[in-house]
Amino acid sequence: VATLVRYYLAHDDERRRIARQGRERVVSEHSAYQRAQRIEETLLSLSHEKPYQQYLGAGVAYLLTGRNSFTRLPDKDSPFFRHVIDVTRHGAACLVASAARGERSDRDFEAYCLLCAIYLEDLELNEEALQFARGVSEAYPDNLLLGLNYIYLLLKQGLGEAARERAEAYSPVPEEFLRHVPKLLEDARSTIRDTLLLTS
Repeated sequence: VATLVRYYLAHDDERRRIARQGRERVVSEHSAYQRAQRIEETLLSLSHEKPYQQYLGAGVAYLLTGRNSFTRLPDKDSPFFRHVIDVTRHGAACLVASAARGERSDRDFEAYCLLCAIYLEDLELNEEALQFARGVSEAYPDNLLLGLNYIYLLLKQGLGEAARERAEAYSPVPEEFLRHVPKLLEDARSTIRDTLLLTS
């Protein structure tokens, strides 16, 4: 080891070349996006007796990877920011796939669905947040929280008539129902964001 140390101290160019190549490899092969992809591939390749959480697990991995990257690098002008958006989009796609396959619909799933919509909105992907909420609420039409989240996003985007039509599925008095949706969802989203961000 001492011989190698002396050699590289005496050969600056070669030492710098090796360091540069190592850095280039890390940057090109070990981004947060690539890590999340590997996690997804691993989860989806597992053969279980109960494979019901594969897409959910991948979706959560993508969401948390994207969110952690976003909180550390919130500069939207950064070239890395595109990866944050891609990772979050993959998280949303995995959660929709989880819902479409009927993997599960419980409090954890609901919480991550709300968190995903919040993250998409934080990234100013409001239309994608709306489409995501629609996808999971249609996969689980009897899930009130997922339905309320979709209605809430319709209201936020000024689509009151569409929100009213959806509200009719939940209440015989949709106007009254719609008056309470924003407060209910803002409280639920705040609690979920605080709880999941503290535990992730």
